Amino acid sequence: MVDCYHQKIFVHSSKSKVLCGYSKKTLEEEGLGFYNLIFKSDDIQWLKKMYEKASDLFYTFPLSARKKIEIFYDLPVIKKNGEELLVHHKVVPFQFCEDGNAWLVGCFASLSVSKESRIAYLVSRKTGVWFEFCEDGFVSMRNFEIAQEDEKILKMMLQNKSDKEIAMELDIPQTTFSSRKQRLMDKLNVSSLAGLIHQAHLLGVI
Repeated sequence: MVDCYHQKIFVHSSKSKVLCGYSKKTLEEEGLGFYNLIFKSDDIQWLKKMYEKASDLFYTFPLSARKKIEIFYDLPVIKKNGEELLVHHKVVPFQFCEDGNAWLVGCFASLSVSKESRIAYLVSRKTGVWFEFCEDGFVSMRNFEIAQEDEKILKMMLQNKSDKEIAMELDIPQTTFSSRKQRLMDKLNVSSLAGLIHQAHLLGVI
């Protein structure tokens, strides 16, 4: 949890250490300066620009919609032991000031299923519109589409059906299905079945 006004971080976790190996006490003592411990300098610059553009977009929404805004991004962190770990970050506003500015913000971290870093999205849960971060800022993804047949495949995967079972139901060779599944993975930028389903859920296609 980040207190945006006082530049403090509060950790709510049952574990004594956070994902990057540092203690909760270290994170809370460092505050936002903790980012300097876990991110490379060029990643910090990317993060600053991303947050700047996200803030610009965030405050174009009315207050009622701001309460349903979420930001996702994948960025590597440097663990306490020096190892690099690609992490999926989720940022959600929890409380607002009377003027509509975000006060308390929740920051959640988990292992990333993406194949690439420096990927960021802002989503309005109220409207269902996604925005993708690029060099010039966040761009609407209203036109993101997935073929009806691919959507059907994803839903069958959620039912834990094997590649062979899905190919039989679609009445296509298993090799054809495997190629179609790989194209889906490439489109959603993931390298595993778990990542494929996760990204499909994030984008609201299933």
